[in-house]
Amino acid sequence: MTAAIHEQATTESSSDGYLVRVGETRDLDAVYAIACAKFATADVYPQFLFGQFADILGEGFVVAEYRGEVVGYSVTMLDAAHPDHGVVLSSAVNPAHARSGVDELLHARAMRYLAERSREVDPKKPAPPREPYVGQTFGPYRVREFRASDLAGVYGVELSAFGDDPYPVLFFEQLATVLGGGFLVAESHSADGPAVVGYLLAVLDARYPDLGWVMSVAVHAEHRGHHVGYHLMDAAETYFKSQRCSEVMLTVDPDNVPAVTLYKNLDYREIERNDNHHGLNLSRLVMKQHTFVDVPRLKGE
Repeated sequence: MTAAIHEQATTESSSDGYLVRVGETRDLDAVYAIACAKFATADVYPQFLFGQFADILGEGFVVAEYRGEVVGYSVTMLDAAHPDHGVVLSSAVNPAHARSGVDELLHARAMRYLAERSREVDPKKPAPPREPYVGQTFGPYRVREFRASDLAGVYGVELSAFGDDPYPVLFFEQLATVLGGGFLVAESHSADGPAVVGYLLAVLDARYPDLGWVMSVAVHAEHRGHHVGYHLMDAAETYFKSQRCSEVMLTVDPDNVPAVTLYKNLDYREIERNDNHHGLNLSRLVMKQHTFVDVPRLKGE
């Protein structure tokens, strides 16, 4: 893995004792409580999602702290197609500190982060036009890039697969603005017309230019056993290679035998088992695949 574009963010302090730093596992309880206090139940990110942000986003996930207490947070995700752009997905402050200026401090940090990334992008080399991905069909299915009209179908898959603690529908709507070709869906075709039966979120690590993450993959219960997950993963590998990723990582419940078997068959190898992943009392395998990208490296990389 190449060196990180950014070091873990230096801690920044304000004159009245507040500081902003990169979010960590130890912050997740406080961050989740702050989110629950601000947002409607249907829009609150599950706690494990904040753990994924800590894994993937680097300086895009920051917290504000006052006298050792986390009092606010901000989540900024870079646009996969235009890394000098990004979206603040979520930001919230403890109501007791609402008038402290912490929200402005977090916003300024997010804007500075995006400005720093913008300076790394050569303005003379704009991103080339990109056609939406449309994969090959397999039986009555095909994999393609997400479209806005898929939102309800994707959320139906999410409820089928992770109904106990799903991503909120708002999160999928937000990802549609930043993931581009990394937001993949599987659809079935029948006499009743096409229907979304699976999805995959392929996310580029904000710290390491050659690392990708399969953030989530799900198949509707009624369509399992038809190799839908395999074809979603195959399309994700194509996407990661197009983004010059040489390594791809994911986490999976070790008790999810079909998923673990699928990943092993796709040459993912277990690199760690954690029975208290991010302090959330969740057992997870961390798995990695080397994609062996055959695109020549640019000079200086």
